[in-house]
Amino acid sequence: MTDSLSENYYVKVKNIFETDEGKLSEHQFYLLYYGQGAKPAKLYPALFLNPDRMKLKKMVGDKKFKKAISVAEKLIAINPLDITTLIYLAMSIDMSSGDKDNKYYKRMRNLITEIQKTGDGKTPETAIKIADIEDDTELLGFIGFQGISKKQEGINGKNYSVWVDRFGNKCYFEYVLVFLNY
Repeated sequence: MTDSLSENYYVKVKNIFETDEGKLSEHQFYLLYYGQGAKPAKLYPALFLNPDRMKLKKMVGDKKFKKAISVAEKLIAINPLDITTLIYLAMSIDMSSGDKDNKYYKRMRNLITEIQKTGDGKTPETAIKIADIEDDTELLGFIGFQGISKKQEGINGKNYSVWVDRFGNKCYFEYVLVFLNY
C-alpha cells in the first residue's frame, strides 16, 4: 500500500478508481475503503455529520427519490466511498428508473463484499472492520443482524460499536484507521 512500485500503491489505486473504476480488483476496493480515512491526511472526508447526508436519508424515507439522487450525487463528489450515500443513491436510482445495476450499486456491492470479508462480528476478535462511523448501522441489513441497541465499547485498546439484538446476541464492529506514508 505504501510501496510506490506496487500495483496496490494507494495513489495508483486511487488513480485507477478515478479514471476507470471497472479495472479495480477486489483487493483494490478493500484498499480504497480502508485507506479513505488514512492518516496523516484524509483522502476523502467523513460525511456522517454532513447535514445533506441526513436530509438524504429523510428524502429516501419520504420516497422523494429524484431529489435524493441530486443530493446524493453532490455527496458522492465529496466522498465517493461513503457507504451510506452509496446505498441511498443506488436505491434511489433503482426506485426512480428501475436501474438495479447502476455504477453506484456496483461500487457499494464491491465495498460491502470486502468489508464483510474482515470478520463475522460474533466476537471482538472476529469483529467486522469499518473505517467510518455509522457504516455499522447501514451494514446490519447486509449481514442479516437485527440490532435494536448500540453502544460504544473499548476492549483491549480497540474501539468497537457493539450491536445487541432482542435475544441478547451481539455483533461487533471495530473502528480501524490506516496510517500511510505516501
